[in-house]
Amino acid sequence: PAGVPVRWGAARARVARTLLERHIPTPVSPPIYESLGVAGLTVLPLELEPGRCYLAAVASLQGDIKLIALDAIAFGPAAQSHVDDTDQAAAVTFCAGATPRGRLEVEVHGASPIWLAAVWPFGERRLGEEMP
Repeated sequence: PAGVPVRWGAARARVARTLLERHIPTPVSPPIYESLGVAGLTVLPLELEPGRCYLAAVASLQGDIKLIALDAIAFGPAAQSHVDDTDQAAAVTFCAGATPRGRLEVEVHGASPIWLAAVWPFGERRLGEEMP
């Protein structure tokens, strides 16, 4: 996918495969947010556009992953994804509520895991906008 950076290497392929398997449209522009992390629970604060929808994904860069859990909380309905394979990525779509704040909660377990998380705007219109 054009919007998933080439510099991600194998993580790029993991995200692409997950999006394809889940029938989630692939991003066409670069992520608006990226973060690296290691084993355990990591909370990543996000600044969001109220009412806008987003795609978030987490993929392993290194290590033997036993669990990747991704929760997106944006004061609208929460979205969750869990995978238990190093060669898979966790991906969710979610929409921001009325506040510009949200967060990703990433929990990763395994042997020496290093992971990458990213967020993209999802769709061209904000939630509730009329089509032209």
